[in-house]
Amino acid sequence: ADPVWGEQSFDRTFTAGDGTTVLSVSYALPLVQNTDTCPAGAAINSWYKAQGADLLDYAEDNYEMAVSDYEVSKASGFDFTPTAERMDYAVTYAGEDYYSIRRSWTITGSMPYSSQFCLSEQFDAATGDKVGFADLFADADGVRERVVAAFLAQEEIAAGGFTEAQITAVYQPEHFYLSDGGYVFWIQGNDLPALHSPVEVTLSFDALADLRHG
Repeated sequence: ADPVWGEQSFDRTFTAGDGTTVLSVSYALPLVQNTDTCPAGAAINSWYKAQGADLLDYAEDNYEMAVSDYEVSKASGFDFTPTAERMDYAVTYAGEDYYSIRRSWTITGSMPYSSQFCLSEQFDAATGDKVGFADLFADADGVRERVVAAFLAQEEIAAGGFTEAQITAVYQPEHFYLSDGGYVFWIQGNDLPALHSPVEVTLSFDALADLRHG
């Protein structure tokens, strides 16, 4: 059976010694609710459970820095803005062969703008095994050339006057997910000057069909 999607939540609020919130995190990750009828479900749930634990460990590492920022602000008489992290997800593709997940990670705090990041995973629909770029594509260089060309024609990239060399330097083959319209590749927020959220391009399945594994 197809997955019935829910979420597993990983939330925590971190406070300074005086009780002031310095960091709060809320990560909503995929959960397949019908593991009894969806063979891929248990493996997918296990992968995201581990991911959630890693994210909380990462937040724990940042906690000390957040307390330090607060104490410096307090001592200097500056306003302090706690850091807040939020992650949610969307199922962007559910085919007979693969499931694709796009995660959005937004961080707000003392910066004048929020930072937004994209993450994604592909899973084998039969087993729940995680599937990477190299599992799908046989010609990595060919894919890179076509994706870079698509980015150069993208509105925000063209408006920023970015060069082919700049786009090639920040291109990451694993930064993609599947959608009904094809393969969506993105450049991460802050990877290019003045672009604080991910920039995406879509290439149709047909456009990269000759570069796939036979």
